[in-house]
Amino acid sequence: TDGIVAEQAVAGIGYNTIVRSIGNGISLANGDASTVLNNILFRNGSYGLDASASAAAQVGYTNSFGNGLADFNGAFASLGGLISTSPRFINPAGDYHLRPGSPMINAARVQYVPTDIEGKARVLWGNTYPDIGAYEF
Repeated sequence: TDGIVAEQAVAGIGYNTIVRSIGNGISLANGDASTVLNNILFRNGSYGLDASASAAAQVGYTNSFGNGLADFNGAFASLGGLISTSPRFINPAGDYHLRPGSPMINAARVQYVPTDIEGKARVLWGNTYPDIGAYEF
């Protein structure tokens, strides 16, 4: 199964860390027009992000790395910031917090979500950006 599936939707999909889904990390299909920002897609079985040819999605500031078939696949509009590099987790086998020096730190772009998955405040002031993924460093 896939981590997140959006079909014929207009959704905001952001600040997720999707690891080891059997299928795709994120699947966008059938005219989906979602905006996908600030996600980590790591070691999923098929694609990190798969957008069908009919998808009208926008994707940006997302790291897709080490996925089974490819990191990015299909047709989508890039908002910039698409990367394929190790996110440098504390422990890729189960602790998905970011290590010091992770390229995900301060690499997101503002999609206002005030806290991370644990309730830690996202950095949203000055010239500092929040972190990509579910956990703020």
